[in-house]
Amino acid sequence: MKPHTGLDQGCRLRFACTVCTYLSETTLSAYTGIFRERERERERERERRERERERE
Repeated sequence: MKPHTGLDQGCRLRFACTVCTYLSETTLSAYTGIFRERERERERERERRERERERE
């Protein structure tokens, strides 16, 4: 068996390749995690602004 080359180096198996699918899944979950965290931060910021408006 050849060593894994990766999609960036032209892995021809792509979806059949377990390493590629593992890498794409972990990358995807990392990105969605970052996206969700940013969304939460925006929500907190929005709530903080609303509270400040109510105080005025």
